[in-house]
Amino acid sequence: MSSSHRSDSSQVVATVNETTAEVRQCSSLDPDGDVVLKCQDRDTGTAISFRASSKVLLLTSPVYVRMFSSSFKEGQELLQGDCAVVELKDNDASSISLILNVLHY
Repeated sequence: MSSSHRSDSSQVVATVNETTAEVRQCSSLDPDGDVVLKCQDRDTGTAISFRASSKVLLLTSPVYVRMFSSSFKEGQELLQGDCAVVELKDNDASSISLILNVLHY
């Protein structure tokens, strides 16, 4: 069983799995975003997801230009109209949040 809390002003949804006490947060930087970036908060261990726009990411990073091409799984997901999921295993959630909030301003 899980419970959710939504903060409309910051567009953050927190979900708590009551069985495992695992906390997950989802921040929607673009409600129509077609990419979900997943990472973990180093301090709390909370899994955090960011819904973002692939167009914004494409304009700002050659890494995403390549990743969202048809040669990669994420690009194939976008071509099929699905939401691409990108795991950012070695990145700190607070740093990613800051960068994405600036890019999606």
